[in-house]
Amino acid sequence: MKYQLGLNAEQVEFDLLNKFNGIGMIRSEYVFRLYDEYITLKSCQEKLFEYIENLCKSTKNDIWYRTSDLIVDEIDVLGGCDHFLLEHDYILGLRGVRRGLKYIDTFVIELSIIAELSKKYDNLNILFSYIKDIDELKRCKKLLKNLGYKNKIGVMAEIPSVIICINDFLESGVNNITIGVNDLTTLVLGTYRTSGYHNINHEAVLAAIKYCKMQCLKYNVQLSVAGVLNKEFIKNCHSMNIDNVIINYSQVHELLDFPLAELPYYTQLKEIKAKTKKQRNLLELELMKKKVKNAKEEYSR
Repeated sequence: MKYQLGLNAEQVEFDLLNKFNGIGMIRSEYVFRLYDEYITLKSCQEKLFEYIENLCKSTKNDIWYRTSDLIVDEIDVLGGCDHFLLEHDYILGLRGVRRGLKYIDTFVIELSIIAELSKKYDNLNILFSYIKDIDELKRCKKLLKNLGYKNKIGVMAEIPSVIICINDFLESGVNNITIGVNDLTTLVLGTYRTSGYHNINHEAVLAAIKYCKMQCLKYNVQLSVAGVLNKEFIKNCHSMNIDNVIINYSQVHELLDFPLAELPYYTQLKEIKAKTKKQRNLLELELMKKKVKNAKEEYSR
């Protein structure tokens, strides 16, 4: 079992990166949230391009870029938001590949950046987020082919349908299956990660991961796991012979005992999340005010 680094817009020095077996996941949406800009804006595209290229220059190991996975109100508060939407249940809503394939023009902007960089860096690969079935993968691969992308392709196994139909993905020639353990736990156990019922070490979650590992072995495809993890889960991964455990930059100190002096961006993820939460709360307040105002106007007629 090897450790890979998971990044959320943190800048990484070569010395730290050299201690991991590559970058298992770039969570691109945190670049957007850091700068309060959506991928539709030229300035955001330039920042994302520069961020990824700097990482590519820093290592020859594999780098996996995960396509953006934002819930609708996280996009609603960004400059350049392409479609203002309202949803009440983010886990079941328009996010990841699901949103990308609905608003293809925006999705192609993001894919174009990776396709362009992949022509220069053969270690830059793409990982499709919150995908549900092989038909979605076929549509995504067609977009990549049109952009000239030829590097490796992987999928996130978060929605249980991916695990149930894992052989469809393996037979399609994917090079990487990465389990998003937090969303998988939510959808397997029927619980949000903030509830007391959320347990990534639950036997049903581990059984799903074991099944994936068994199938991946048949096709010689590596299986990785990612998410907000704990030491008990890492021990379970070791016993299941998981190929790669992706450790979030923000958890490197907690899980691997790296000194904080080596992690200058240790608090950045927490700060981004707090900022976005404040923005979402303000947006919700404004929407509520408009709703009350409209109700009053309707009543006075």
